[in-house]
Amino acid sequence: MTTQAGVAPAINFILILQTQRGIFDGIDAEQMVQVQRRLGHQMFDAGAIVLAQGDLPRWLYIIESGSAELLATDESGMQKRAWQVGPGEIFGEGFLLTGRPAATTVRAVTDLHVAVIEHAALRELAETFPVIYRNLSAILAARIGSASFSVAGGGRRVAVVLDQGAPPLISYALASSLAWHTRRSTLLVVAAETMAPELEGFSQQLESCLADAGRDDPRARVAGLHPADALLVDVTSGRSSRLTDRFGQVVILTRDGLPVSAESIRVLAAARTEPPPRKPPAPAASYTVTGWGGVPARIGPDPEGSVEIPPLQPADEEQLRRGLLDTASPAGKALGWVARDLAGLKVGIAVGGGAARGFALVGVLDALRRAGVTADCVAGTSIGAAIGAAYTLGYTAEEMTAVLQRLGGTVGRRLAFPAAVLSSAKLRAGVRTELGERLIEELPIPFVATATDLVGGEQVKFVEGSL
Repeated sequence: MTTQAGVAPAINFILILQTQRGIFDGIDAEQMVQVQRRLGHQMFDAGAIVLAQGDLPRWLYIIESGSAELLATDESGMQKRAWQVGPGEIFGEGFLLTGRPAATTVRAVTDLHVAVIEHAALRELAETFPVIYRNLSAILAARIGSASFSVAGGGRRVAVVLDQGAPPLISYALASSLAWHTRRSTLLVVAAETMAPELEGFSQQLESCLADAGRDDPRARVAGLHPADALLVDVTSGRSSRLTDRFGQVVILTRDGLPVSAESIRVLAAARTEPPPRKPPAPAASYTVTGWGGVPARIGPDPEGSVEIPPLQPADEEQLRRGLLDTASPAGKALGWVARDLAGLKVGIAVGGGAARGFALVGVLDALRRAGVTADCVAGTSIGAAIGAAYTLGYTAEEMTAVLQRLGGTVGRRLAFPAAVLSSAKLRAGVRTELGERLIEELPIPFVATATDLVGGEQVKFVEGSL
């Protein structure tokens, strides 16, 4: 390690501080001159221990170039990487805020150049620029979230797409749909030595993507990485990294596959509809996204495990320029199912029974539709089964209300001791008249109708057969 105190020319470093959200975010260039006067500079060789767990750090460290890993010790005494930090990021802030020894060991991953500022000097600066404490609190909160990422199985926010000759824009459109659904920045990593021309127009340098991800502008971004890059190894192993720290979702596009050791990471394939995929379906893939094809008859994978994506429309392409894709178009709707599946945002709607509540249920479904909530599966019982089935067929609120009004005039019955106010036989006939001779398994949205076996006292589910 070598140390250089005083004010070294660090123009590139100052530019990093001004463009990346960090401890000095919100301090302008003129004010940064006061900050720079307090900085010293140190260098560490790759593999060197910069800060050991239990130390009482004297300085706050700000990375100028290179990267470092923060290692936490588990109950068995083994050190595991908690996260990785790079240019513009800091470590050693915990002691400043809590007065407690360092909770992690910091080791240089590459040759590391850092700026350092003594805690006493930083406190003086914070009195002049209170925004420093706000930034420190935000950084510490993010660190806590990063530590929780590994414990909570953060790999659920990571998907690996095995490219089997798919149109290049499919993966970017999926990342844009993820950004729209989650309202968080999404990163598409092209794990290859070269990038398809269709994607190059959307790509940025990784450092620019990382810097932009912290801004209040959730959208999809594209960056290329070599397949052997250590960042990808961290992500596919389920460990926290700079990528998972900064982005709500990470999609990795690879032709040759990557070793995925984290069970929580989703793997899917992407192929071209015509001609058929050149490779057999990947055994590790949950399903295959294929494009550009026709409008699928049913949301989600077909019986062969393929999710058909229709061609992008001009409005879709305009949205992709902003890194977003909603569900208004056929392509957006089909990719939206994949995005919700990957992000754990799929929505199921259960429509209850009770004829008197039928009109209220229609109002609820209409409110969900107007709010942009898309159902990925629907269940219903009694009159709710009729309403749910009509909903899956795309009936509007007005159309469903008209169906209820017509059914209401034909299925009611009067009994001295009625078991129900609806006649099951008439309801069945009325639904057949209104909705047609359809099969449950052919409805556009997966649907199940439920009933009760009064003899056996058990629930019965109808997932196929005549509606």
